[in-house]
Amino acid sequence: MGMEPPSGMQEVQVRIKLVFANDDNTAELTLPVTAMVKDVKKDILENHWPASLLTPEDVDRLRLFANGKEIGGRDDADNQCLRDMKVLVNPVNAAKITAVHVQPVPKAMALAAAAAAADDDKSGAQGSRCACSMM
Repeated sequence: MGMEPPSGMQEVQVRIKLVFANDDNTAELTLPVTAMVKDVKKDILENHWPASLLTPEDVDRLRLFANGKEIGGRDDADNQCLRDMKVLVNPVNAAKITAVHVQPVPKAMALAAAAAAADDDKSGAQGSRCACSMM
């Protein structure tokens, strides 16, 4: 994953511990900081996905969080390398492992959200559908 360092130079690595939402499975990875977020997400689904969760085919996308910040996101945000996600690189203690929480977005949920947005566009509705009243 990522680019090769120039000869004679050691590439900076980042250590992460994957913590899967609503599951007891974890996985530890050591990755080059030049690895693209989209490639890391693909690797998680293909090589580290717990059998106890929904199948990878039923996952629309992955959301990754570390230290309260999302790593990547959608589309262009996933085209960043880990170095750009400064939350992962700890210059004080490079040997430290960073917990990364993995939240799958099921395809069914993504389809439902897209259908709801299409319905709002058709009806001209704007904003939230909240029926709360303010006192």
